[in-house]
Amino acid sequence: ILKLATESNAPLSQLADGFMHITNYGFSAKDAVNILQQAMMSATSTGGDTGKVAETLANVLHEFGMNASQAGAGMDVLHLAAAQGNMTLEQFVTASGKSLAMAANLGVPLTDVAAAMSALTRHGIGAAQASTMIAGALVKIINPALSTSKLVAQLSAQTGINLVYDFSQAGLASKGLAAVLADVGKASQMSGENIFKLIPATRGGLAAMILAGNGTTDYKSILLSLNDAMAGKVHPTLDAYTRMQSTTAYQMGQLSNEVQVLGITIGSVLLPPLTDLLKDILPVVAAIESWANANPALFSDLV
Repeated sequence: ILKLATESNAPLSQLADGFMHITNYGFSAKDAVNILQQAMMSATSTGGDTGKVAETLANVLHEFGMNASQAGAGMDVLHLAAAQGNMTLEQFVTASGKSLAMAANLGVPLTDVAAAMSALTRHGIGAAQASTMIAGALVKIINPALSTSKLVAQLSAQTGINLVYDFSQAGLASKGLAAVLADVGKASQMSGENIFKLIPATRGGLAAMILAGNGTTDYKSILLSLNDAMAGKVHPTLDAYTRMQSTTAYQMGQLSNEVQVLGITIGSVLLPPLTDLLKDILPVVAAIESWANANPALFSDLV
């Protein structure tokens, strides 16, 4: 952590906090440093809290079954999703937990749910509300009401689009949220009213109407860019961090870290001999104090 601090402008307290959260997810110390470095680059280049970003990245890797070597790709997806939506990385990190956790447990790819978050915020939905809406849509897709199931079967027969398979956990996991919503849009002829009949919950239905309706173009384009990030074709985190390194604010922060680390290093070297010296001095001080208490008049004359 101290080495990483001298190579960045992230506050030591945030680096330490991030390292703790990462290891709490079961990652080794070596892997934790790698994950922390990716989180640090994204956080410092966007003004975010390294500790919070590291915690979210570790959670994403854990939930989606990704290993530490994929930390860079995972961070690129989160970084780019925030940048392409109407939100900061800090807002994305704080708000996305519910939708990310549900998507991961239903087998929906990280890029699918992150792109959905980004597209919704681009259409004026707040980050926290967008996360809740996506979670609502996922629930309605895998567990439709009886009336919805009948409509799904009817539309499947009429259009030839297999909505029956789409509206199941197996279908959602196999095809992904974007493909399922694309089928919903086609089967409902892009009608908001018809989409709302298929996914009737107020929150989930609104998400579906946007993502399968007017927001479908944004959703598709953002998803393509996030898939490129996951595949390692683009590196938005590193690019942003490289630009940040040339700024005065970054360099001053890095200098401050170097001074703090130097103080810690000097302290760790000097502390052991000082401790030993104090052990030798304290008995002498105690003896003098005892003599002074026993001979107050004489001690007063001496001082």
